[in-house]
Formats: sequence, C-alpha cells, structure tokens
Amino acid sequence: MQQIFFSDRLLDSKIRHVTGLPKSIDGFVRYSIFCRHVADRVGEEQIGNPMGRPLGAWYVADIEMALFAFVNGWECGPTVQQ
Repeated sequence: MQQIFFSDRLLDSKIRHVTGLPKSIDGFVRYSIFCRHVADRVGEEQIGNPMGRPLGAWYVADIEMALFAFVNGWECGPTVQQ
C-alpha cells in the first residue's frame, strides 16, 4: 500500500505540466494546498457548487476534478439534480 500511495504518479502528467510542480510527494502536497486555497476562495465568493454539497461548500476534491477536467479540455460538467 505504501509503495502505491507514495509513487511518483501522485499527480496527473497534464496537471504537472500546467503547474510545473514536481512529480513527488512535495509536488502533491503543494497542489493539495493550492486546491484548498481555491476551494476557500470560491466559497468566499459564493460561487455555487454544481455537486450539491451541503451549504454549497466546495471540497478540495471538487477543485481537483474541475482542474483535471479543464486541463483535459472537457467542455461539459456533470449534470446534477438538486
């Protein structure tokens, strides 16, 4: 388990390319901190979360997925019924 979790593939190659972060645990930690910061900011700006989280909260995973979709050129987000 430790070998899988601490592999050099923690960050997607496109995310690494766009961010310039190293493919290491440090790069993953820095990316996670960045995503936490973005989640906090979109919450402060009261930008609605299409995932229907309680009180419109943004989770780090929501930001990670949005950025992953963006760098991969996905044009449509999930359809969520509220």
